[in-house]
Amino acid sequence: MSMYLEGVSVTELKALIKETVKEEFLAVLNEQKENSQKKSTELLTRKETSAMLGISLTTLHAWMREGILPYYRINSRIRFKSEDIQNILASPTNLKYSHKKH
Repeated sequence: MSMYLEGVSVTELKALIKETVKEEFLAVLNEQKENSQKKSTELLTRKETSAMLGISLTTLHAWMREGILPYYRINSRIRFKSEDIQNILASPTNLKYSHKKH
């Protein structure tokens, strides 16, 4: 397949392609950044948090009581920051032994 462009030099075509790719790349990066910020500030319920961590609600309550898992009380509701849960999932060995007293 051949394509002919009249009035556009190779240098101009390269510049146009480069600018278009750059704009699309920046748009994707901005969208990913916005999604990441939304997820990090997202508040989770107890049920969502226990499912995310793969633990029972009883274990979740024990971790809250022992100070292992940070939580936030909003009126009478308990919520967890998604960012905190992601940090725990990133280093689960610290969590496993953090409740044992020396």
